[in-house]
Amino acid sequence: MKKVKVCVYMDESGNGSKSDPLIVGGAVLTENFEEVEGEIKDLYHEYSAEVGYDGLKSFELFKSRGFHAAEDPFEISVKFFDFISKIVGLRCFVMLTDQHRPSLAGENDLMVDMYVRLLRDIIRKYRKCDEIQVFIEENHSLEKRLPEIESRVRTGLGKILASSSAPAFMIGMSSKKDPHSMAIIDYVMIAVKRWWQVRLKFDLDPTMTCDEKRAKVTDVANNHVRTFNQISGALSMVRSLEYGIVFNRKFNQYRPLV
Repeated sequence: MKKVKVCVYMDESGNGSKSDPLIVGGAVLTENFEEVEGEIKDLYHEYSAEVGYDGLKSFELFKSRGFHAAEDPFEISVKFFDFISKIVGLRCFVMLTDQHRPSLAGENDLMVDMYVRLLRDIIRKYRKCDEIQVFIEENHSLEKRLPEIESRVRTGLGKILASSSAPAFMIGMSSKKDPHSMAIIDYVMIAVKRWWQVRLKFDLDPTMTCDEKRAKVTDVANNHVRTFNQISGALSMVRSLEYGIVFNRKFNQYRPLV
């Protein structure tokens, strides 16, 4: 029987910025991970050869370091979001917080905790696979705590990972271009962040009715809403530490946060 390998590409966003939500995300690919990796590599070379952008700072950065959702030229972002929306079998998991919890010891501790919780969720879902390989984008402040993350994940999933049928579980740091598939979660997280900021703006407005809030946070005239809708088919779950599950692919009926 063919062994089933799962690749999980993880990253975080917003650390160090009190104006942005802190986000940890994971993009999961199964049998087609090698095919998708090759397609993204080809897209990188194709986009790098585009004419008309030479001299544009964001384009020069793209050519030197690969996809970066927050800084890529608009035209490249549009095409890559479209590519993500069409990846067969892609499932993404996102956890976020608005960082206004007064009892938190520190942002790095919170980030580690979010990685642990999200990884546990992902491994539970894919526990019947043969191998789970996790790539976390390079982060110097996180690298020294990688053994802690792995240990806490294994401890929290003791019965699952200790069984004879448990998947082999490996975790390590990777650069943004190695593998190229790290770009997927980078783009998904920025789409979620922008959508979440729209939700916070209107859902927390005490002067608006529920219908008015719904109209605003689902308004496709808003580019951030459209982009989120475009990639939402690949989103399995978005969980907020403050508000619980705020998006679920199987049950996506709008409910205001408050």
